[in-house]
Amino acid sequence: MAVINIGSAAIDRASAASANTTYVDETAGTAADGTGTIDTVTVFMETAHTNGLAEVGIFYRTTGTSLTTRSNASLGSLAAGLNTITGLSLAVQAGDWIGIYFPTSGSIRRATAGGTTQLKAGDNIPCTNVDFGATQGRIYSVHGTGTTTVTTSIKSVNTVLQASIKSINGVAIASVKSVNGVSNV
Repeated sequence: MAVINIGSAAIDRASAASANTTYVDETAGTAADGTGTIDTVTVFMETAHTNGLAEVGIFYRTTGTSLTTRSNASLGSLAAGLNTITGLSLAVQAGDWIGIYFPTSGSIRRATAGGTTQLKAGDNIPCTNVDFGATQGRIYSVHGTGTTTVTTSIKSVNTVLQASIKSINGVAIASVKSVNGVSNV
């Protein structure tokens, strides 16, 4: 399994954005770099979000400026400064983007230039085929990490079903890349 990264670094940036808007970071180079599960999210807040309703979503484009969430989770309250939320289970596919929403209180750190962010007023996590429309040239401090999913295309070896195979010649099945030219990835 490999590490997946999604979003921009959760760092202290020069500016901040306020509550009650859904922000989806589409900055070049910040799309998910693998398919699997995001288990940790980091967020850098300028001021605390205290009502416990912050949310994170994994988004993909459906058409034009319309987005849909693939998965989402509650982040609860967020303190001022760096927040690390672990134990999440967010499905992600390569090319997806990360987004965040927090109502009524708090502000997230952002850069006012150099990025691409879709935004829409209100809570749009989760959403299905919602037209975000507005784009800003900004970078938001929300980032996720996780691990890729190990899949296999080998169904059987010598009539033994793949699910029953634990190793081949002493090598764990998850470490086998191919058998006789047939990919196991």
